[in-house]
Amino acid sequence: MKTVIGSFYTITGCLERTLREVDASSWEALNPIQARFLRIFEACRSDVEKIREIEYEVGVGTVDPVNTFLKRKNIKIQLDQIKPKDVAIASVLDLLIEWVSEGKKSMIMRERKDYPAVLLNRGVLVSNVKDFVNPVAKITSKTEDKVYITILPEQPTSPFQIFELACKLIENQESTKTLEFNGVKFPMINLDKQPTIEWIIGIRANDWTIGQALQQIKLKLNEKGAHVKEAVAVTARASLISKLQQPLTIDKPFLLVFHRPSLKRPLFSAFLSEDCWQNPGSLDM
Repeated sequence: MKTVIGSFYTITGCLERTLREVDASSWEALNPIQARFLRIFEACRSDVEKIREIEYEVGVGTVDPVNTFLKRKNIKIQLDQIKPKDVAIASVLDLLIEWVSEGKKSMIMRERKDYPAVLLNRGVLVSNVKDFVNPVAKITSKTEDKVYITILPEQPTSPFQIFELACKLIENQESTKTLEFNGVKFPMINLDKQPTIEWIIGIRANDWTIGQALQQIKLKLNEKGAHVKEAVAVTARASLISKLQQPLTIDKPFLLVFHRPSLKRPLFSAFLSEDCWQNPGSLDM
């Protein structure tokens, strides 16, 4: 199985701040993936201002302030330079969670290989949760934040699926049934990934379009707690042509028909594929 990350508040915060910078109120999807994201965006956007651990930086006509901000936050992603009228925005979530009671270092074996692990005996509640096959451990922290851990029987296919499962896990907490376990043991984590979020590119707000989109996520889990650092950086460019003026792009093999109204049938017709997509020079033959 492969690691999949489903985290959307930092992306939402970045795009919400972008709307503010370009004086727009909403985004418009160009494809089903963007439409799926925008449903999450609309559900999350009112919460973004409540997350004090997210910081922002903006650059107008230059990415320098944004890239400097990212470096200062120990983030590797860097935006390419932009045009004078374009804008660049970055958001960084830096969240540190400490377990209410420090755990112990341990080991877990999987497929005859040992992995460093954490054993927590205090501040843990294990229960069955509706729609989840395996027991769920709820870990208490020194703040209001809770951490949930459960084994999934199948490989998640996308960040969207992970996020939807996480939402369901939280929503179904009222239907829990406590189980008799003496705490929880789980692998330590040291993760640093740059997931592709190119599916955001092209999303529109009025006459502005997202031109670059980068993400980096760091996660550490040990016997003391958890630390998440997530960064998102985007650029927005002003479109020279409004949406209604965009040309229809014929970028696949196509049907060509010549019609003369005085004739009952097409004067000429052809299905033209890439084998003849060439510049003919002049029309002389």
